[in-house]
Amino acid sequence: MIRVGLVTNWQEACAVAEYANSLVTHVDDPEVEFKIITRPLTFERIMNEARDVDVLHFNVAWWLFDGITGDQWRAFRKRGKRVLITLHESYEPEIRSLGGLGPAADAIVVHEEPSDGLAWPEGFYYIPQGIRLVEGLPKWNRLDREAYKLGTLGFPFWWKNYRLTAKVARKLGLGFMFLMGKPKSDKVDLDAITQEILEIHPEAEIVTGWQPYDYMVRRLSECVATVFPYNEAAKIYGVSAGVRMGMAAQRPIIVSKHAQQFKDLKKYPDEVYVTHSSKLEEAISLVLQDTKDRCERKPAELLKVMSWRACATKYVQIYKELANMRVVPVVEDYAKQEQEEVEHLRRKFEVEKMGRMEKEYKF
Repeated sequence: MIRVGLVTNWQEACAVAEYANSLVTHVDDPEVEFKIITRPLTFERIMNEARDVDVLHFNVAWWLFDGITGDQWRAFRKRGKRVLITLHESYEPEIRSLGGLGPAADAIVVHEEPSDGLAWPEGFYYIPQGIRLVEGLPKWNRLDREAYKLGTLGFPFWWKNYRLTAKVARKLGLGFMFLMGKPKSDKVDLDAITQEILEIHPEAEIVTGWQPYDYMVRRLSECVATVFPYNEAAKIYGVSAGVRMGMAAQRPIIVSKHAQQFKDLKKYPDEVYVTHSSKLEEAISLVLQDTKDRCERKPAELLKVMSWRACATKYVQIYKELANMRVVPVVEDYAKQEQEEVEHLRRKFEVEKMGRMEKEYKF
């Protein structure tokens, strides 16, 4: 039996907590059991709770662990724990800059695939943001005029182009629904943003604040399409959890062509509408025509590849690898470690040199 200490926030209105719940729900291997280690997430409490676990799995959004120092991160492994970190806030340049696992982790999971032809450093694993299907979704009624509305969801950041979506929806005579989350910043005024959207599209439906996953997926399933026309100039990295809910709704989705968040979706052109944000109206018109012709693109293979069942299977494989791994003590004196490595390479070079000389001169 492998006992995994999942270090995370839990049962909160938060996508990170939702991720932890989905992981625990979908791991059904009899050799793996979870112990939830949750708030307060201090070093002392985590170490105390982790005494009886084999693998420490940190479900990381950095704001959850801002009280833990670098030395303390290294101490988890130093005290004999295998450590897995899932990075929800990561992107390729940042991952490459790490240069490897470092002394804090035995394995790191990221949600972004490496660029074509490249691979992640050893010890890094790609596991996509999982998609959890919702049972009993109502069948979309193409004969219901009210069903011809565009949906989107997420925080109201400017680069998500929700204003553009509202404008295009009104121009094309479509409804508009925005499931608008509230960022942690107190500077975001949801009432003012709501009023702004209603001035653009007076018939828009706006739902504010955190809503349960199932509710959001069901509401998006009412739409002719879910739209994510992110501004490509924003250079926002990572992956979009919102678009996963759009796929779970099993309706057409539209994503920006050059937005980094959708890099993993563009390999499925038969299942996703990919466009430049400046051509959003054309893309929506294409969805409407395809819908009329009953040939609209919808996620199918994507739902299998990114299903939570598939993601959980990959996690179980990592847990088993780590449980069988010999714990390597952390070397805290990096100058000494570097000197030892240089000396090791020097001795190796001398041995190889002597071997060549013996062979060449027949000593």
